[in-house]
Amino acid sequence: MGSGTTAPVGAASSSSESSESTDTVWSAGTTTLETTSRSPGRVQGSTLLWGSVLLLVGSLLVATGLGVSLDPTTTAIVCLGGIGVMLVILALVPRRTGQG
Repeated sequence: MGSGTTAPVGAASSSSESSESTDTVWSAGTTTLETTSRSPGRVQGSTLLWGSVLLLVGSLLVATGLGVSLDPTTTAIVCLGGIGVMLVILALVPRRTGQG
């Protein structure tokens, strides 16, 4: 065993390591990324549409798993018709601007 002093694990081995250290501790609040602010109550139409499609597919899978017999052609026509109607409704609903 040597008689020299040993530094703890992770400690700097020399006294002139880096002069770039700052007094600020990193946190999410200190980042400089600009975020877009959206009002919390606003739902985008595409999000609503995809959520509806996933809910529909999940419901059809559960119904099939429970033993309900579905005609594939009629089911596809009804689903596509419903999605089309939802797209038309979302296109006609006026969008709110963030001001006001």
